[in-house]
Amino acid sequence: MKKNYQRFALRTAGLVAALAALSGCSAIQHSDRVLDSSKRSREDVASKIGNYKSSITDRDRRMQDNQVDKPWIVGKAVPLGREVTLPAALRRDVNTALMFKGGATSLQTIAERIQLATGINTRVTPDALMPQESFAPRLDGEKSENLQPLIQMPSVAQLPDGIRPLPEALDAVANRLAVHWKYDDKTSAIVFYRVETKAFNVRALLTMATVNAGIGLDGKSGSSGSADSKSGSNFDSTSKTDLKGEEKISPIESVMGKVKPFLSKAGSIVAQASGTNSIVVTDTVEVLRNIDEFLERENRMLTRRVRLVFEEVVVSVNDQHDAGIDWRVIYSTASAAAAGAAPTGTMSTAAGTIASATVGSGPFKGSDAIIKALDEIGTTTRSTAIPLSALNRRPITYADRKTFSYINEVQTTGLTSSDSSNGSFSTVPNVSVRQKDVTVGQFLTLVPDAQEDGQILLTISYDSTINDPLQTIKFGDSKNGIEIQQLTVRGNGMVQQVALQSGQPLVIAGFQKDQDQTSRQRFDEKAPILFGGANSTNNQKLYNLIIVTAQVEEGL
Repeated sequence: MKKNYQRFALRTAGLVAALAALSGCSAIQHSDRVLDSSKRSREDVASKIGNYKSSITDRDRRMQDNQVDKPWIVGKAVPLGREVTLPAALRRDVNTALMFKGGATSLQTIAERIQLATGINTRVTPDALMPQESFAPRLDGEKSENLQPLIQMPSVAQLPDGIRPLPEALDAVANRLAVHWKYDDKTSAIVFYRVETKAFNVRALLTMATVNAGIGLDGKSGSSGSADSKSGSNFDSTSKTDLKGEEKISPIESVMGKVKPFLSKAGSIVAQASGTNSIVVTDTVEVLRNIDEFLERENRMLTRRVRLVFEEVVVSVNDQHDAGIDWRVIYSTASAAAAGAAPTGTMSTAAGTIASATVGSGPFKGSDAIIKALDEIGTTTRSTAIPLSALNRRPITYADRKTFSYINEVQTTGLTSSDSSNGSFSTVPNVSVRQKDVTVGQFLTLVPDAQEDGQILLTISYDSTINDPLQTIKFGDSKNGIEIQQLTVRGNGMVQQVALQSGQPLVIAGFQKDQDQTSRQRFDEKAPILFGGANSTNNQKLYNLIIVTAQVEEGL
């Protein structure tokens, strides 16, 4: 019976050990999977950030990306020549003789004569018959309405004599009267005209972007008696981007304000403030051509993309030296011990013992002479990289923040209560607490402005803040005392505007802080350290660099 029980106990113990081993193996395998997944994710993120930075700074890679190893066609469509699309009389190699008497005449009469001579329908639009003065450039205010040319602009023209291609004769008449002509395939007619209507697409976002960036003292002090009252000026840091859909001046209206100076007196422009990014202009061909060139530059500027890498590198060097001798002397009497006591060194507890000896005679018999020394140099490096992409002249804000609460105000009031059984009175404190939210972290706002020559004008605001551990301050006695928390926030920041070259890293800001501290303890001011005491020196250096790299991407 006893042997059976022992075998059962051994089997049970073996089963428990096997289950524990299986459980342990499962936990270890799960931990390994988590570690492998974390490692792969870390390597993937590091590789993507490295590729992003390389695509900005590596010139050879950028040139290679611009090469397309396939057949491709680029450029605007070119219409077919006149020799292919126009009737025989309008071709360059066909001469036409226009011989009419009467000299210079109106455009309407010229159109009739061309139709009789060539058999091609010819018509004149009403705007071609309007005075040329109506299409003079617009000037400021009412000045353009009151100004008139000294010499009246021509309103009649004469067909050139002789045998020549018909297009040359039409060009001569059009240049004389400041009109244009074209052959309309749909109506098979020659048309004299002066104005056209054209729709332009503006590549502007419908939302209005506003940026507010600032850092420094506001020059205002808190009101007395308030919870947030302070002496002197308050520090203020703002880094914010707002996108609004409804504004008094929308982006399309802003573009219209730039286009209006191109218009002539009789020209018109129409655009909807919301829902579309198209503007419709009716004006002369020359004005439309100038507006087209201007909006092409504007669209190219608005759709230009800027890729940036913002880097903050922090290097902290701590050079600490501690040295001291502590003689712990034990006398046979309390008076002797008090008379021979040496000051205790305030050296770091991490100090290493480099020498130890026992004094064997005299009043120091049995005591230890311990020499302690510490020489420590520590370097801490912290690097933060923030890859960003933004449209040209559009602000972007990045925030890595932490919000916490602390007790900044405690109010105590006394409530009096009575005991009817013995007629006594007691005061019970009533405590009310007010908390305050504080947000710290890294706040970055950028506004890139890429120029036509490749230079990038950058407006940047950066504020990095951290909070020290909360300190508790006590007030009152131990029974009815109150405690409040005191907050200390430290940080670095800057607001500035710089010019960058595309693909070239630039150190735009730097902070350097040096702090030296030394302390010394002796029996006497001039006593050597061999008589007891301690020396301690601490040198702290903090280097903070802000580096920005930008790259412009065209043709999106």
